Order: sequence, then C-alpha cells, then structure tokens
Amino acid sequence: MRHKTESANFIEAAIRAQWRASLDNIQNGRTITMITRTLGKIATRLGFVVLATGILATAGSASAFAATCAPNIVEYNAPTGTTFPLLIQCSPTNYVGLISATGGCPAQSVDTLKIWASLAQAAVLSGKKLNIYTTTCGSTSNVITAIDLVQ
Repeated sequence: MRHKTESANFIEAAIRAQWRASLDNIQNGRTITMITRTLGKIATRLGFVVLATGILATAGSASAFAATCAPNIVEYNAPTGTTFPLLIQCSPTNYVGLISATGGCPAQSVDTLKIWASLAQAAVLSGKKLNIYTTTCGSTSNVITAIDLVQ
C-alpha cells in the first residue's frame, strides 16, 4: 500500500512541476509567442490551400455552363456506336450525355445517365426545372457534366 502512495506522490509532484513550468512560460510570454507563431503558420498554410482550391475550382469550371430550363423531351437510347445515349431537350437546345469519351468529352457511366434521365423525367412530370451543367469538347457542344432538379 505504501508503494502506491509513493507513486501517487511522485506523479502529483511531476504534474505540479509541469504546471509551474507552464505558468512560468505563460507569465514570460513564451507560450503565447509560440502559440501565435504556430497559428500564423497554420493560417498561412490554410490560406495557400484555399487559394489553390479556388484557382483549381475556377480552372475546372471555366468550360462548365449551367442552364436552367424546363425540359420538354427526355430520350434514353441503348448506348451503341456514335449515338448519344441521353438527350434532354429544353426547346430549342439539346443537351447530351455520353458514355464513351471522344474528343476530350467527359465519359459517364450507364448508371449516371439513367439517374440523369430519371431527374429529367421527374422535371417533365412535375413541371419543375433543371440546372444542366455542360461543357463543349471537340465538335460536340452541350455535353452534360451534372444535373440539378430545382423548384
């Protein structure tokens, strides 16, 4: 039992010594200076990350265009050859979804195109609008990159 008491006293003394050292540093301004420097470094690095993210987001969205429209035709074809598997028409503009990437066009999975077709069909049936984000690649314009169903 006495061994535990001595261990407890030793731990308590070590904690008190550490606490005193911390208080001395705070009173001398060392810890505050260290914290200020550390926060400054973190803020600088965070600033660079935010700046880089903003530049990348701007560069990535330069070719993206959002059109808000009420679709009047939604067409999904079996993906074969050079046909466009998904066509969404907002008179008079046709928007297409592609499976195979040609001429730098973004390729989408069949499941993605089916989801987009479902969103477009929901817009047709409910009278709601879509935000259709597109890009132009090669000779193909209005290639869909994303779709939002909006009020």
